[in-house]
Amino acid sequence: MNNIKLIKTLFLLFFITFYFTACESLSPPKNNIIEEGEVLSFSLQNINPNSTTFGNDVGPQDYLGKVVLIYFTNNET
Repeated sequence: MNNIKLIKTLFLLFFITFYFTACESLSPPKNNIIEEGEVLSFSLQNINPNSTTFGNDVGPQDYLGKVVLIYFTNNET
């Protein structure tokens, strides 16, 4: 009889521990969408030798009013 009580207690402790450690936070998710009018603020050196801005620092702020696709790759050519 004591074994059944021990098993029930361990199961309850496991369940409570699992519930509080595995459940997602109840806070609302963060909005990672950039709103209209906001501008990303960073710049990187242009390493494309065929570009007119080769060697210059460029960033999204250089293309205000245009659609910008930002793609980062780990390939170095």
